[in-house]
Amino acid sequence: LYPDRVNKLVLMSGKSTPTSNDSVLHKLNALLTRAQIDQAKIGEVTACWLYTSEFMSKTEFKSILAASLEQSKTFSPIGRKGQIVSNQIDLTDKLKSIKAETLVIAGDEDILIFPKQTKALAGNLPNAKFVLLENCAHMPQIEKPEELAVLLKEYLAWC
Repeated sequence: LYPDRVNKLVLMSGKSTPTSNDSVLHKLNALLTRAQIDQAKIGEVTACWLYTSEFMSKTEFKSILAASLEQSKTFSPIGRKGQIVSNQIDLTDKLKSIKAETLVIAGDEDILIFPKQTKALAGNLPNAKFVLLENCAHMPQIEKPEELAVLLKEYLAWC
């Protein structure tokens, strides 16, 4: 509504165009839920889409996954449906109208939204800087919180 009020944006693991891998994780999750598979098992099955194998091998990973599953219970069905629908919309033409300086972040091992998709998103934004985090998949806020915090602090420092 007020694009002139936005000075800076941060986008993580994003894309602007639908692809063949869209909604796969959501559909798999829904299928396993309908089959009454335990949420902890669903989390274990789908974790490889969100995290690197290196991160999943850490001793604290099980507790991180459990906390993530607990938090996901608070997501609304409308929010989940909106996320699935948004995967079917091509927003490329709208990106040129975003004038705000934008930091676009991707993990180099993201298999849910490939880094090249996120880089293409950045390439369609007039004032974007693309950053690729090494040894990171789809969840930089969980896998690389310190590195992400430094990036964000530096980027947003003068706001």
